[in-house]
Amino acid sequence: YFSFFDVDSGDISETLGGESVTVSSFRNYHLKVGARVKVSYEYGFTTFAAEERCPVPHPTKLSELTQQQLLSALTVVYPKTSDFTVSLVADRGIGGRNFFFAGRSIDCS
Repeated sequence: YFSFFDVDSGDISETLGGESVTVSSFRNYHLKVGARVKVSYEYGFTTFAAEERCPVPHPTKLSELTQQQLLSALTVVYPKTSDFTVSLVADRGIGGRNFFFAGRSIDCS
């Protein structure tokens, strides 16, 4: 399992780009019901992208995620593997974007 957190974008008052995570060769993925993350498929890759205008406060503790933070998180399930490739993208905008991921995963189902 490998989890990504804070897949979000700026709000209407900000000119911030959205974030996306692209992966392949996984067995399954988990999102919370009502997740604020769009899923698309192309050429064997799956992209998880922030919905438009859905800013989320940065998580500080994985054990204390808010409902909003859970809705912008995803967990990818890999078969037994020693490595995998991930593409992290932040759309053009003003200001910085952050990607959060951790070795400890959460249950997004």
